Amino acid sequence: KDQISAFGAYLSVRNMSPKTVTLYTAQTKHFIKWLKDTDPAQVTRRHIEAHVAWMQDGGKYKPRTIQCRLKAIRAYFDYLVAVDVIKENPARKMKPFKTGWHLPATVLTREEVTALLDAPDTASREGIRDRTMLEFLYGSGPRVSELVGLNLDDLDLDDEQVLIRGKGGTNLSVPLSGESVLWLRLYVEYIRSELISDPNEQAVFVGDKGKRINLLI
Repeated sequence: KDQISAFGAYLSVRNMSPKTVTLYTAQTKHFIKWLKDTDPAQVTRRHIEAHVAWMQDGGKYKPRTIQCRLKAIRAYFDYLVAVDVIKENPARKMKPFKTGWHLPATVLTREEVTALLDAPDTASREGIRDRTMLEFLYGSGPRVSELVGLNLDDLDLDDEQVLIRGKGGTNLSVPLSGESVLWLRLYVEYIRSELISDPNEQAVFVGDKGKRINLLI
């Protein structure tokens, strides 16, 4: 709260109108709330990209609203740079968001998504595993390589978050959907132990041989 107030003061001395200051601080509060326990000083470009994807999902926000929030986020990280909290602004590494952007024509309809999620046979252990993976992919949007690289320690089901380990050592804390949490609890607590071949296996999702799924096979 104090940091947001300081951010508002920073904007004011830069001769921004009171209306813009109020708008930018409100938009930044929403972003920080979305981050949950992630320290703003640890935010990377991928966090912001994930936030944009979350705003776009299902048409939650209009393109102009997304553009406005990105301007606020960019200004907020400019402020953190100015007060020496961070060295560079992660939002400056993103390509400008265009209000004319459209989702790809190949995006599945709600009915098609439902059919895909319902496809695995959840009467079997493997089917529950597959349904859990699909719910996670749909709800949090990781790459498939990030899904198979997921370890048990990366899951925080109580706080409904997952740590995604990306390329180049970048880590991203991503929210889990309520449906994903339900399936992950079922899978991790009751099913996974029956699928693994080694009790020391750290992979969340294992293949038919009981080991981490290998995408090269």
